[in-house]
Amino acid sequence: MKAQETTPASRHGQSWTDDEIAATAGAYAAMLRDQHAGRPFSKADVVKELLDGPLSGRSRKAVEYRFCNISAVLSNRSLPTVEGFKPLPHVAKKHRALIARLIVGASEQSDVGPDPK
Repeated sequence: MKAQETTPASRHGQSWTDDEIAATAGAYAAMLRDQHAGRPFSKADVVKELLDGPLSGRSRKAVEYRFCNISAVLSNRSLPTVEGFKPLPHVAKKHRALIARLIVGASEQSDVGPDPK
C-alpha cells in the first residue's frame, strides 16, 4: 500500500491560476518596494514563503521564472525591476494583462515608477 501524500499535488505543467499570479505579483511588488526604499530582503526567503503557502504546488524554478516574466512586463513598460530577476519573454497574453493590472497599476499609485528623464 502506498502512504497517503501530505503535500499538495504538483501543478507542474499546468497553467498558472489568477490567484497564483496575484500571489507572485504581490510578492514581487513587495520586493520592488523594499529595493526602492533601500531595505534589505532575501529573494530566496520570498520564494520559500510562496512555496510554503499559496504556491505549494509549484517548484522553486517555476516561481523564479515567473518573477523573471514579471520583470519582462515591467521592463517593456520602462519600469524598474527587481535586481536579479532578468526579464524573460514568452509571458502568456492573459498573464501579461493580469501582471500589468496588479503591478503596473500599483506602481502608478506609489512612488515606484520610471526614473524621471
